[in-house]
Amino acid sequence: MDFEYRASVDAPATDVFSFVADPRNDRQWKDRVVSVDGFDGGMAVGARWTRVVRAPGGRSENVEECTRYEAPTTFGYRTVAGRTPVEVTYTLATCDCETAIVYTGSMAFRGAMRVVAPFVHPRIERGIESSVDRLVERFDTTADRTDAGVASEPAV
Repeated sequence: MDFEYRASVDAPATDVFSFVADPRNDRQWKDRVVSVDGFDGGMAVGARWTRVVRAPGGRSENVEECTRYEAPTTFGYRTVAGRTPVEVTYTLATCDCETAIVYTGSMAFRGAMRVVAPFVHPRIERGIESSVDRLVERFDTTADRTDAGVASEPAV
């Protein structure tokens, strides 16, 4: 099952890349992430971490490995152990003072999960869109925001 989602953000690609390529930030923008452990902050191809996510049927713990690290344009990872086998790539490009974000991913369902794949596909797709939108909101300096109940002024 393949996915793709595109968005743009009013922020430098270097800032967006640094945030996306650090799994310790995942809980701040990925809806289903419960925790990330085992990452020491030194990202490179082959680096590994454990991510726990809320998935259909309960929590899923996955060991993930960096497969692409080309700062500040491309970050990718894949599941090497766990029940949610994914392969994901984030590609960033600067154009017209914005950073374009392209999420591409695939998920390989195994066993009985292959039967439910067509039914969960829309839910997974919505989750991806929501997470990328949260990423964009995190960097959007022009939007009105309410943090801790206090509206902030748009950045100038």
